[in-house]
Amino acid sequence: MKKLFTKALVLLLLVISAFFGLEKNISIEDYQEQAYQGEGIITFSTEKIEYSRKTESTSSIYFDFPMYECLTLPNNCAPVGGSIALGYYDEYYPNLIPNYEAVYYYKGEKYYKIISPEVDTLIAELYERMGTNQGVSGTTYEGFKTGLQSYINTQGYTVSYSSLMSSGKLNLNNVYSSLNAGKPVVLFMTSIRYVYRLHFYEYSGYDYIGVQTANAGHVSVAYGKREIKYYRNETKKVWSPIWYNPFRFINVTEEVNFRTNRYLMVSFGNSTLGYMDITDTGGVQQAINLNIF
Repeated sequence: MKKLFTKALVLLLLVISAFFGLEKNISIEDYQEQAYQGEGIITFSTEKIEYSRKTESTSSIYFDFPMYECLTLPNNCAPVGGSIALGYYDEYYPNLIPNYEAVYYYKGEKYYKIISPEVDTLIAELYERMGTNQGVSGTTYEGFKTGLQSYINTQGYTVSYSSLMSSGKLNLNNVYSSLNAGKPVVLFMTSIRYVYRLHFYEYSGYDYIGVQTANAGHVSVAYGKREIKYYRNETKKVWSPIWYNPFRFINVTEEVNFRTNRYLMVSFGNSTLGYMDITDTGGVQQAINLNIF
């Protein structure tokens, strides 16, 4: 009965996805995986942001990044996240993923392969090493680190981790420094607000975005950042400076920065790239990078 309900829910999500023009490769595991514990249901919404002017700051390690997923193992976001990180580092540390080249070149540009039997094998191995679904629903933070370290050691390398948190909160300066140094950031979250890269529509005078939110434990890997500042003209009444009419108010119009959206570019763990909204960083419980040597 539970399997039947799950399949029905997946079909419902796919129908909603098709209706709203969202990605179709959605699996229920992507939204019920646990970095710690608890489960959540994905919510779809759209948002229109109107403005008179906007400025944008964007940077990333590279324009492309590994996009992996797993459709056979439940609660798999942590092993998938670990494999995404290894997929990035495989180019620099030979045989990190055995018998596999994570990148290929087309017309002089580097791209990352999406998925392969070798990556499937890697995810399954990390699933066991991280203790996923062994005593808890999903993978613990410590289980992620211990399991990934065990695997990297087996491949002949050593790894250490650097926390990018300060006083229990995500330190964006630390995150940006890591990304600028070419080190992806593994995010451990208990709530998500995610925008698929293909569902961020930009028009003259407004942005239209499809947002997916959930109160659920999830692991994603960040490879870049994007900050958008929105401006509009606002009119307010101020006291008139005219001395002979001291009781008169006048309207003054000025341009104000009414909203700033901050995103991390992430590989979400379901074969998509997109933007994790970190305007409010409260949903991020841990953030680390890898130091492999």
